[in-house]
Amino acid sequence: MFKFIQLILCMLFVFGTMVMVSQVNADTMYAVIPSSPKPGGTSRWAWLWGKHMNNNLSGNIEQIDFKYIPGNRGKNALRKFESKLKYGNYMMTSHGGNAMATLLEDVGNYDFRKYKPILIHPGNMLIPKRIDYNPKFHKQKFALNPGGGSEPDHFAAGLMVCPETNDMDKFMKCFKDRVIIVKGMKSGGARIVAFVNGELNVSRDTFQNYTDNAKYKKALSNNELEIWFHHCQMNYKTGQWVDDPNPELKGLCFDYIFEQTHGFKPKGEVYDAYVLLRLWRDGIQKSFFVTTDSVYYHDMVTIATKTWFDEEFQKERLKKLGSYEVFIGQDSEFIIKRMYEAVNTSTLKNAVRFVNEGLGYKAVVKHIHSP
Repeated sequence: MFKFIQLILCMLFVFGTMVMVSQVNADTMYAVIPSSPKPGGTSRWAWLWGKHMNNNLSGNIEQIDFKYIPGNRGKNALRKFESKLKYGNYMMTSHGGNAMATLLEDVGNYDFRKYKPILIHPGNMLIPKRIDYNPKFHKQKFALNPGGGSEPDHFAAGLMVCPETNDMDKFMKCFKDRVIIVKGMKSGGARIVAFVNGELNVSRDTFQNYTDNAKYKKALSNNELEIWFHHCQMNYKTGQWVDDPNPELKGLCFDYIFEQTHGFKPKGEVYDAYVLLRLWRDGIQKSFFVTTDSVYYHDMVTIATKTWFDEEFQKERLKKLGSYEVFIGQDSEFIIKRMYEAVNTSTLKNAVRFVNEGLGYKAVVKHIHSP
């Protein structure tokens, strides 16, 4: 009897120790979000992934939560992560703004190649315009996005009215004459209001927000808006640009609409600079990164994989995010390789010149080399 009691006590001790170790090792993984908790594109994307990741936890991760660090077009979050948070239980969320900043600006030595992507979920942006805007005769009025990431949108819309695809001097002269960049919009919501009210004649958004937002819906029902074009999608296996996978956007790729409008395919140094920006912006948004030696990497890859194959997640992501493919773990590292392979000094100089002269903020030519 005494030995039996000893055995029971021993088993309880071992079980209790296992529970204690599990509790000690279990962690909350925080996704650093470079924006406010307001329901914008990045917050919506991260919230949806986080919600379903919490239903597919694995290993020593007991919860997915968020740490919001808004400001300075996404650069505040990058600098905070690079200087401090990367060493803990944090993963960096990339969006269009900090993807562009990493290419064009000083972001405190942040470099995607120093980190490992847990997942990359490339997206697309569409460019709607007012139906009463005639690009041949009217000046284009387009608002700079306060959160950053709108550089490819302004570049593409500029090329549609200034088709100087192989002469940067001529393009910039035309851009300054034909395009008004409106600054000072405090939010995407303010931009939508200005657009539907006619204060702007060109805007930018995801297809899901464009078709779901109440203000857009009213303007669409009044036949006041139309989709002008979107930025196409890269086939990362072949390196070719193809149409958007969502059926509602078929045939509206920038390259197709440009050729239909101007009678020739876009090519040349100006076009190449635009393509570099759209590759970096749409390729890297949206994504989660950790340090190369993070103890959380394998658990997070497992969680991301389980989430992607979760039927409930698939139903909600198709409705709210669209039909865009995800790249998880090692599969996502190929996208980073594609991005850096596209960078060369002359193309980067033209992209920097466009941002400096056309959009009016300080970009720099950084020494970025392919991996």
